[in-house]
Amino acid sequence: AFFLRAMNVSVLAPNLRGHGGRGQEDFWADWHQQSLDLLGAFDLAVDDQHGTLGGPLQSDKVGLMAFEFGGLAAQVAFTQEPRLQTLLLDGAVHDVAAMLESMLDRRLLGQWAILPSALQNLVLQQAWSRCE
Repeated sequence: AFFLRAMNVSVLAPNLRGHGGRGQEDFWADWHQQSLDLLGAFDLAVDDQHGTLGGPLQSDKVGLMAFEFGGLAAQVAFTQEPRLQTLLLDGAVHDVAAMLESMLDRRLLGQWAILPSALQNLVLQQAWSRCE
């Protein structure tokens, strides 16, 4: 963000729910709502009625840039807001089930691969049922 700002590009970096050490316990319950956080940030940047960010901007001058899991939320937001014309992704998640499996592997300290496939499928089904 610093380098973009140095090039006279305004940057608003929202903290999506469940990130930054807050709301971790509810992360999987409302991960699919994170696009609303980005749409709210977009609306703030475009409308900025109180001049908090320096005044309103034309919607074609505001885009989204997202990294890793934030890229999934940005993709969803991009499909929901017709005024949003620009989206830049870096390392974005496109497959939530694969991301969930990766997260389970990290939680199991790398032991995921040694679990029998039937047990992996059972764990994935249980985890996925809590995400829907």
